[in-house]
Amino acid sequence: MTTRDTPFVPGTPCWVDLFSSDVDKAKAFYTELFGWTFQDVGEEFGGYVNFHSDGHPVAGMMQNTPESGSPDAWSTYISTADIGGIVDLEVKLGAQVGDADVRHLLWLRDRIGDDLLEAMVVTTGPYAYRRSDGIIVVPAALLGP
Repeated sequence: MTTRDTPFVPGTPCWVDLFSSDVDKAKAFYTELFGWTFQDVGEEFGGYVNFHSDGHPVAGMMQNTPESGSPDAWSTYISTADIGGIVDLEVKLGAQVGDADVRHLLWLRDRIGDDLLEAMVVTTGPYAYRRSDGIIVVPAALLGP
């Protein structure tokens, strides 16, 4: 596994975490699939779990509850040189983007206001557009090979 000892270039993925309705099953699955180990960091951190590969942190996970109304999903975090500015990105494995698909992005915008520079959903759909609420929708095919 490649490790880094320098900062991530702004705009590159720097962390991923999983929102899972079955944390124990996900631990078993990713341990088997990738050989990852895990560390429960405790309830004071919302029950967050760190996954490790060769002793290095590679991903995180937290419990999804029925009350959240959200599907299980991976989130990708993008590095930035401007800690005061935030870009939020969600990935949807489908072509249509509805209001339920952007509720986390809208929630974040309500909380942090102008510090959210942009909010985007990457889809399997054919068109790029900006929704009436300002959320950008971009087909994954436009992002590269």
